[in-house]
Formats: sequence, structure tokens, C-alpha cells
Amino acid sequence: MRKSFGVCPLCGGKPKGLAFPYRIRYQDNLFHYVRCCQCATVYVSPVPDAITFESMYAPEAYHDLHYGLDVDLLAYQKSISLLNTFALPGCGILDFGCGAGHFLLACRLQGFRCFGVEFSRDAARAAAQCSGVAVVSVADWLSSDSVMLFDAIHLGDVLEHLPDPAGTLKQLLAALKPNGLLFFEGPLEENASLVLWASRSVGRLNRFLRPTLVGEGVPTHLFRTHSKAQKAFFNRLIPHAIELYWELDESGWPYASGGRVKRMIASLARRVSLVPVIGSMFGNRFRLILRVP
Repeated sequence: MRKSFGVCPLCGGKPKGLAFPYRIRYQDNLFHYVRCCQCATVYVSPVPDAITFESMYAPEAYHDLHYGLDVDLLAYQKSISLLNTFALPGCGILDFGCGAGHFLLACRLQGFRCFGVEFSRDAARAAAQCSGVAVVSVADWLSSDSVMLFDAIHLGDVLEHLPDPAGTLKQLLAALKPNGLLFFEGPLEENASLVLWASRSVGRLNRFLRPTLVGEGVPTHLFRTHSKAQKAFFNRLIPHAIELYWELDESGWPYASGGRVKRMIASLARRVSLVPVIGSMFGNRFRLILRVP
């Protein structure tokens, strides 16, 4: 593989070869999906530059498309229940990458003291308006002279968007109180799942029939990984952390919102993941709570 394909953002491993979805074009830029030879994570190369990031995460291009105007707090019921289990009542929580602010709102209504960080100032203002909680941009948070420490830090569907997940996590650890909680939720797009196998099969067929085909898309997910590699990432960066909770789940995404056949595959994938014998391995999402002494 060419050196221009960089290294894996999770383990620093060298590139092995192209992997599904192979390559896409966004705003006249070509992005490759490369498999790591060490941990089998699939990552985007090259990493989008600052201008591309601004375009990808402009409110009208991202938040307005992926977050509805109606706030469905039931979607956060499991996450709030876990916080109530492991965090002290009324403790301070940082939601890093808080999106439209729905999780912040759910936490505030449960009596937690909340603070949010979002990519841009426009997105931060929208999240603050939705949640009724103070939200700042990443740039403003990093440049602030005041040191804010939190009892718990939450990252929901955030890690896969970060060009340097290890560097960001180290910065967040500096904002965590001793014995604080790290709460992660997100996709495992390379984990065992009927949706993964179906999408890979279709992708390989298309690549065989049209080897020069370049897809159209937005490279917002900078890596696709599986449970073993994701846990190894945390163990390597925070070896002293104590695992309080680990769960695999199957959402059926992105087939759950597709046509009839895709919805059937997504439904079957969810049922398979509930079988006790294989449920511990199958699933395309995870939840992890760590206590950091």
C-alpha cells in the first residue's frame, strides 16, 4: 500500500488494502477506505482537511438532516438509566459532541448539571437552545483559560467522527475528576452483523462488476471498527480504567431506514442479536462505561 494512505487512527497500524465501501467522492475529493493490517479497522484516507470538515458539519448539511425538530427523549432512556445507576445524583456531566442537544436535555431533566461541546459555534448555539444548557464550540472549549472538571464525560456517536480519537480522549481525561466516569456509545460497523455481511456482499458484487466505480457520499465516519479493536483502543489509552459496563446492541442501521428488503434484513439482524448464544458477539453498536481512578 502507498504511504499516502496513512496509518490506522485506532492502533497506528499500517494499511493492508482497500475495503468496503472502497472509495467515495465528496466535493471533488477522492476518499479511500483502507483496512488496517494490525487491528482490521477500516479507516478513511486521506483525513478530510479543515475546509472539508466545515462543509461536512455545517448545520444545514449535517445536524438539520440527522436530527429532527421533535425531541424524542425516549431514545435516551437506556443511557439515562445507566447514568442513574453509575453516577451520583446531580453530578456534573460533559456531553462532548452533543449534536442537537437532545441528550443534554434528557440529562438536565433528570437533575444532572450539564455542559456541552459541539463542532461549530452555530451548532453549539442550536444545541444550547434545544437543551437549555450551556454549549460551546470545540475551538472555544480548547482555548478557554478556565479549567472545568466533570464527574462524567459522555461521547455518543462521536469517536468515529474524530481525526485523532486518541488525542481527543487524552484532552478529555484532563477534564475528568478523579474516579470520574467515561461513557461511550457508538457504532461498530465492522462487528459481526447480518447488515454488515449483506452490505459487504452487495459492495463486492458492485466492485466486481464495475471495478472503477467511485461512490458518492460524505466521509463523516472516519473509521469503521469492531468490538475487539474498539476495546483494545481504550485498554491501550487508559489501562488503569475499570470497566463498569459493556454492551453490544444491534440497530439494523443503515438498513433499518431503507427499502423493504433492507428493512427485512435489519429486522432479522436485531432478532439474531437477541439470541443469548450469539448475542454476545453480534451487534453493530456498543455502550461502555469506564471509571478512571
